[in-house]
Amino acid sequence: MDIGRPFNVVHGTSSSSPIVKIDAKARSKVNWTVAALDQKAQAVFESFVEVFRESHWHYAAGSFPGMQVIPILMGQQTMQQLEAQFNAAPSMDCGRIRNLLAVAMQALLPVTTADARITGLFITKKMGILPAGVRGSFECIDRNVYGNVRLPSSPFQMVGQCIFEDHYAVRVNETGLTYDACLVSIYPDINVVVDTLLKKSPANPDQLIPRTPPRPGGPPVTTYQALRNESPNGFSMGYMRT
Repeated sequence: MDIGRPFNVVHGTSSSSPIVKIDAKARSKVNWTVAALDQKAQAVFESFVEVFRESHWHYAAGSFPGMQVIPILMGQQTMQQLEAQFNAAPSMDCGRIRNLLAVAMQALLPVTTADARITGLFITKKMGILPAGVRGSFECIDRNVYGNVRLPSSPFQMVGQCIFEDHYAVRVNETGLTYDACLVSIYPDINVVVDTLLKKSPANPDQLIPRTPPRPGGPPVTTYQALRNESPNGFSMGYMRT
């Protein structure tokens, strides 16, 4: 088996590599001979999420060094090898997940991809509740990750929102849709996941405030205070919504 350029998958001897597993799962979900391209793309997307979870790969904000997309998909580079090399449990941020999915899409389908991104700080809508026009489950691809925002009386798990600084997904040009494996969702526009765009407060860099100035006489401004001593799964620190 090989992944070449332009990307394609050449099957030879049997392989248990992630890309072959994704291919096999996708072909089992639809009639590959007659299925439309958008059906195949959704099948590849869903299969990618399944293989990510079955492989016990993990999400964490921030990049982990040493990961190479094609060797990971080919099974030539494993999490165990990376852990031994760097003496740390490896994880993938949304950018690396995006890169893996983009290569898988190009390898298994006749498509071209583009970058879809949200730049800067923002808080997501509540995970587990599908925003309008979204297909999928709107949850973290790593089921051990449940968000990094809490209230004084509610834990991170109950609030179910993530504060990200930049977010990345895959735009498939031929379907006109964005495939966000990190949040297990497909949508026309990546910005649909945003609840509020944020920025650091000029008065206190540990406090995040809305990027758009509040309306005079409107409701109190919601702010998010950095909790540097709290590290919910997948994040270096949490935030308190106030």
